[in-house]
Amino acid sequence: MLAAALQRNPDERGLDTSGFPSFKYKNGFWAKKWSSADNRQYACQFWTPFMSGYGGITVVLMPNGSIYYYFSDNNEFAWYEAVNESNKLQTHVPVENVL
Repeated sequence: MLAAALQRNPDERGLDTSGFPSFKYKNGFWAKKWSSADNRQYACQFWTPFMSGYGGITVVLMPNGSIYYYFSDNNEFAWYEAVNESNKLQTHVPVENVL
C-alpha cells in the first residue's frame, strides 16, 4: 500500500484529479508527474508524491531521497521550485527504475 502511495508501482498510480495541473491521489498522498515540459533540466519523467494539508501544509517526497516541507496558514502551496533545486543536488530518477 505504501509503495503504491509513493508512486513506486507504475500500475497503481491512483485516481486522476481534475484541474490544472492534474495530480494523482492514492492512499492519502497526492502525486505530480514531472518531465522536460516542466523544466528542461529533466531528462526523464518522474513522480513526486506529496501530502497537502489545510492552509498550506506541504510535505514533498522526491525520488532522489530529499524531502521538502513547508508549513503555512496563508494558503500558500508553492513547492515546485524546491523540486527543481533538489534536482541540482542529485538528479531525480524514477523510483521504479531504481528498485
